[in-house]
Amino acid sequence: MLPYVILLALLSATWFWYDTMRIRQLANTVAQQGCRQAEVQFLDGTVSFAKLGVVNTAKGLRFRRVFVFDYSENGENRMQGFVVFAGNNLINLGLQAREIH
Repeated sequence: MLPYVILLALLSATWFWYDTMRIRQLANTVAQQGCRQAEVQFLDGTVSFAKLGVVNTAKGLRFRRVFVFDYSENGENRMQGFVVFAGNNLINLGLQAREIH
């Protein structure tokens, strides 16, 4: 019985890792497109995993993953944005509030 439990745990961990990497790729694409639309520069070329949770959606329980990224408005400053997914669904894309002069 124990070998089956270990095998199930390994398969679950592998699935979770693969699914997180797939969602991270989606988050990268969303962040790049969002920066392009906001006319800001996407920095470092990638998003970073920030937070994991569970959320109840209309389709049932889903993993809620939050990714963060850096961007610049003028090439000199560094600001932070975020991308939130619940399961495979994009929930939110946000950019840090800009200063008004």
